[in-house]
Amino acid sequence: MKIIGLNKISKLSSYIILSMLFFLIKTDQSEAVITLTKVSGVPTKPIADVLDDIIKWILGVGIMIAITFLVWGGINYIASTGDAQKTENSKKIVKYSILGLLVMGLSYAAIVALDVIFK
Repeated sequence: MKIIGLNKISKLSSYIILSMLFFLIKTDQSEAVITLTKVSGVPTKPIADVLDDIIKWILGVGIMIAITFLVWGGINYIASTGDAQKTENSKKIVKYSILGLLVMGLSYAAIVALDVIFK
C-alpha cells in the first residue's frame, strides 16, 4: 500500500521552499525600501551590520531548507513501506539534513565568537 507518492512529496517540498523564500524576499525588500528612502538612496548602516544581516539571511534560508529536507526524509521513511532502498535513501536524507543543521549552527556560533573577540 502506497501512502504518498514521491512526486507529491517533491511538489509539496518545492512549494514549501518557494513560499518560505517568497516570505523572506518580501520582508527584506520592504525593510530595504524604508532604509533607502530615509536618506535618499544612501545606506544608513555600517558595512559590518549589512554583512551581519546578509549572513543571518543566508543561514536562515539554509536552516529552512535543511528542515524541509528533514521533514521530507521523515515522510519518505514512513512511506517507504519496507523497501530497503527507499529506507536507506530516507535515512541518508535525514542524516545529512541534521548534519547540515549542525554545521550551520556551529558556523553561526563561530561568527558570533569572532564578533565578540574582535569588537
